[in-house]
Amino acid sequence: MFGKTFLLQVAREVWESAGRDVIGTALAAKAAQTLEEGSGISSLHLHSLLREIEQGKRTLAPKTVLVLDEAGMVGTRMMERIVTLVEQAGARLVLVGDHRQLQAIDAGAPFRVIAERIGVAELREITRQRESWARDAVQELAAGEARSALTRFHERGLLTVTESREEAMRSLVHDWHGQVTSPRDALIFAGTRYETTILNRLCQETRLEACENIGDSLTVNGTRFFTGDRVLLTRNNSALLVRNGNMGTVVGVDAAKGYLRVELDNGFQVTIDTAVYPHLSLGYAVTTHKGQGQTVEAAYILAGGSMTDRELSYVQGSRARGDTRLYTDAASAGPAFSELVRNMQTSRAKDMAHEHLIEAA
Repeated sequence: MFGKTFLLQVAREVWESAGRDVIGTALAAKAAQTLEEGSGISSLHLHSLLREIEQGKRTLAPKTVLVLDEAGMVGTRMMERIVTLVEQAGARLVLVGDHRQLQAIDAGAPFRVIAERIGVAELREITRQRESWARDAVQELAAGEARSALTRFHERGLLTVTESREEAMRSLVHDWHGQVTSPRDALIFAGTRYETTILNRLCQETRLEACENIGDSLTVNGTRFFTGDRVLLTRNNSALLVRNGNMGTVVGVDAAKGYLRVELDNGFQVTIDTAVYPHLSLGYAVTTHKGQGQTVEAAYILAGGSMTDRELSYVQGSRARGDTRLYTDAASAGPAFSELVRNMQTSRAKDMAHEHLIEAA
């Protein structure tokens, strides 16, 4: 069984053996890096690529293959720029993604419409989840069959409902701490930055109480980082060779100089002068947008609330190879999970303006 990354690696080898120049890109810098690390396709952030092409620093040619990953997150205007540049150069554009996942922030749904008009090659078999029931649950989340998916989690003790939202967060962190051998192996998902901030602080406090964070600490923009803390980098920096969305572990602190030494999850170590690069947050919990494209051993999801829909739930529920655990409060769940089901199966997929014009004609 092979997934997207393996197939793109093979495709790169075939394209290159035919004398083609293969370039990769994605709207998120972290997604571009993941594409490069997984497939061997030299990749960079989409905005950077477009800027280099339009400034003449990079040239597309008839033998160029441009692979755009996570294409469903690209809006109409940017997609038009990409397609125009590729057409002008006589190059080839390969769009990769799943339009059922996170939607474009900008207007439109060009990836879906292109797929509907010209056809697609699909990977139908899920390979990330080890157990067959978990793969079935992911398929159900993608299809908006939330009740069936939630039933599977509930029957296996992976769905927890508490009286309050605060209790749900504390229960999640308690289980995460007791079940996860290394914080790197698991990721906590929540719908909003406010909730991830609370969850990150709870995780850090829990580890401090257990004496797992030992040594010096450094405060950056109001957040205190200890040796051993998980950290999320939130801005690209070419000098440091880091990208927005990179995650790692603090392995050293020089409080006097204001330096943090971070070992990124790819094994690369970087020393950060926080006076120059203060773009850091704790990285135990992330929003769903930050987590798209991640693969972890276990996922802990704070479900329910205003940021719950079919697309977000599909992404959250499909990140883990092993267990995915869901936590919510009684108000968000509703009687017999009715409220949670309603939100998780409500699609916020975007449309194209011309689709509405056709309907009105």
